Amino acid sequence: MRKDPTVYIVFNSRDYNDLERAIQILEEKLEIEPAYLDPTSLQQEQIWESTTSYIERSRLVLLLVSGNFGKDEIDRKQYDFALKKARLIIPFTMGQPLSDGWQVFEFASQDCIDLLNTEQFEKFIRNMKSWIDAGSSQTGNTLDYPSIDMGLGVKWAKYNLGSRYEDLPGSYFAWGETNSRQWYGEKRQDYIWEAKAALTGYSMIEDNDKVTIQPAWIHTKYSSGELNSMEMVDDAASFILKGTWRIPSREDFRQLIDNCSIKWTEVPPGIPDGSKDSYVRSGYLFSSRINGNTLFFPLTGYQENFREECSLFQTDRFGGYWTSSLKGTSAYAMVLTPDEAKLATISDKSYGLNIRPVCL
Repeated sequence: MRKDPTVYIVFNSRDYNDLERAIQILEEKLEIEPAYLDPTSLQQEQIWESTTSYIERSRLVLLLVSGNFGKDEIDRKQYDFALKKARLIIPFTMGQPLSDGWQVFEFASQDCIDLLNTEQFEKFIRNMKSWIDAGSSQTGNTLDYPSIDMGLGVKWAKYNLGSRYEDLPGSYFAWGETNSRQWYGEKRQDYIWEAKAALTGYSMIEDNDKVTIQPAWIHTKYSSGELNSMEMVDDAASFILKGTWRIPSREDFRQLIDNCSIKWTEVPPGIPDGSKDSYVRSGYLFSSRINGNTLFFPLTGYQENFREECSLFQTDRFGGYWTSSLKGTSAYAMVLTPDEAKLATISDKSYGLNIRPVCL
């Protein structure tokens, strides 16, 4: 059995027994032995050098999450490093229910997969075999990111940005930010494109005998209303996938909606059916009237700060996909509900929505 350098497991040393069980399962079902770092076998000065070396060589990072995860600084640092390197990160557990208040997307925006849950495990194995066997994906070349030609001049990514599953959300992004906002609470970052970024003082306006005092604000480049689209430097799809990948414009989505039959479905194509509490997500199947190809868009909710923490709202009731287009200080998005799929403007661009990239 070979140790596969493209698959790396981040774990907390307190969860070593779960790690051994997970490796045994992956060896039997995927015929690979993932790499991992055992910090107890290294000197302190060797740990970080070895960690970064492993993650640099990997393309898939499996994150063993439990109540212990994050108690050791090294597992948080490994996760942060993998995130900055744009590695595909999939959190998993070994039959352990997550504690109350635990939010998996604090560490990864993918759904957490329980390897001891039959339905979730079978889905995980099926997708991982496809991912491992795909010759193009083994190169790590993001130009080969799976795409579908709907006959509309651009190709659409098969998955949301940050995902390798048709029915899972991938990463959530605030509009115009190139990194998913994983950390909140004490590490919370303010949204950088707020309409009024800073109060600089006041000005007096005299009109006949009436004097009005108005605040003077510094506006960001996207809050003045002068730009009608996102600049490429702020495009998350371009930043992460490189090449000609980008966030769709309003017109890209308009063409998709106008040239497809759109069908609400409870079970995505190619995804085994399951119980209401399983991993299956509802969404819309777009079928091209031009060439018959299909795209699935899941309803995956949105992220918003709530009581100083990041919370996920309206899963299976709302789907939001950013465009690169602006209307004044609001941004266009494709909005999905069980009743309709439409283009709409969203005034608060700090919401965490999904991205479905396009390329030439």
